[in-house]
Amino acid sequence: MQREALTIRKSQGSESPTVAASLVTLATVLTEEQKMTEAEALVEEAVALYGKLIRSEDPAPASDPLRLGMLLEGHRKYSKAYAMLRATVVRRKRLFEMGTPA
Repeated sequence: MQREALTIRKSQGSESPTVAASLVTLATVLTEEQKMTEAEALVEEAVALYGKLIRSEDPAPASDPLRLGMLLEGHRKYSKAYAMLRATVVRRKRLFEMGTPA
């Protein structure tokens, strides 16, 4: 079901917060199923996409990078996890200072 949701969301635009969220969700499911190689490919795709989205002022992707950071930590990708979590904190602080809920 998560794969289908990802396919549908990608067909509507491949660089959106909903696609990134679907990547994280599917990677989490695959991790729980011990399909690490497949999960890590999705994690890498999500990292790249969130790298683009997190620079924007759109508050929509505010919590999923946090989930992704925790998923990366679970995959022992500590430097990437740190970078994602750090970027999330910086972004949330910036949004808070702008008066935008994150």
